[in-house]
Formats: sequence, structure tokens, C-alpha cells
Amino acid sequence: MKNLTTLLISIVFLSCIEKKQNKPKVFVNELIGQTTSLTQSEIKKLDSLDIDFQFRGDCYAYSSEKNKIESNGEAHSDNLPKSIDLTCPRQGLYLVINLKELTNIDNSFLGCKLYLVNTSDSLIKLNASDSRLYIVAEALNDKNEWTAVSYLPSSDCGNSYHTVILDKDEYWTFDIPIFKGTTKTKLRYTLTIDKDTKVISNEIIAYLNKGQFEKENKEGHRSNNIMDPYKE
Repeated sequence: MKNLTTLLISIVFLSCIEKKQNKPKVFVNELIGQTTSLTQSEIKKLDSLDIDFQFRGDCYAYSSEKNKIESNGEAHSDNLPKSIDLTCPRQGLYLVINLKELTNIDNSFLGCKLYLVNTSDSLIKLNASDSRLYIVAEALNDKNEWTAVSYLPSSDCGNSYHTVILDKDEYWTFDIPIFKGTTKTKLRYTLTIDKDTKVISNEIIAYLNKGQFEKENKEGHRSNNIMDPYKE
């Protein structure tokens, strides 16, 4: 709890909400606060992710017990919100990438933490697809334009689409990959609230491959059974 409070207090203008054509103006380059629990030996056994395609968005979360909405048959994540200290500064809803908090993803590669934090005065309802939030990774392409390097697969089942709730003074965390590639660029994550509003994280330096910028070059997915409504 103290570590998270330190993380939040130490960051000024760590993200902003983009409405229509208003662009974010200030980002942090380094986060101070909560750090990795991995040992140096564990870190050495993990490699960064080297891919040449757009990966499927996988930021899954679900509402707390008190805020959950009656299910229509959608899948639910076990990533439930945690409470933040009430002394944290009030900065609304924001995303934070913490490069100093390294994680082990699937016992295969190195990642770090992405936080979605609600310090507004009310609960926030977010669209989801089987608990997958509308969060994608974006990077600067060779034209210095922000371009998606991940995508959100569509479900053929209408019951997949539902709403999750992040209450005031709550946060979710997600494990996100650390990439390695041939192109040095900047990376950020964005959460789409509606057609006019996005929550944008801080920017970090990343190394990506050219194929990750190609919209039609997707990771892909093969449905294993009739109950799996995702085909991309």
C-alpha cells in the first residue's frame, strides 16, 4: 500500500485524457516508486519479447464483488481491483507504465506493470469483451505518428460485450511485455472510453520490429471449439 502511494505521489502529469483533437502535453520518462520483486537470477532467465506482428490486447479485469453487474454469459477475469490509499493525490482516471516493476510473463519473457487508477470522485464504467478492456499499445512510426501495435479481437457472440466497473480509489494492474526489435521508438498504452475520449499513459522508450506497425499483420487466433467466439 505504501509503495503504491509513493508511486502515485511521485508522478506529476503522468497521463491525461484526450478528448477529440486535444493532444497530451506532458509525459514522464521514468517512474519512481514501486519496484520489482524479481531477483536478478530470475530476471536473467527471462528474455524480452521479439515479435514481428501486432499482438492481441490482453488487459483483462473485472469489477469488485460489490460492483459486479448481473452476467449475460460473458467470461470473467479474476483480476479484481485493489484499493489505494485515500491520501493519494486526486488526478482522475489514468494509466501508468512502471518500467521499474518488472514481471515474469508466462514463465517465458520479461514484462513490467501497467496501472489503471481511479482517483476521481465516482465509479467509472468501462466497456469490455469477456473482461478484455479496450486498451491497446501504440508506438511512434517512421512518420512520427502514433500507431497501434496491438489490436482488440472481435467476438461473434453478443453476450461477450459487457461493462466492468472501477470504483473511486481503486486500481487494476496488468502485465505488459518488454519488447526487443530493430527500431528504437516510443511506446504508450491507451484506453478507449468512447469515440471522443481516450486515457493515455506515459511514454517509454521501446525497441520494436517493423511488422508490429502493420495493421493487417496480426498475431491471429484459431478457435478451438464452438464456445470460443474469437477468430482473430
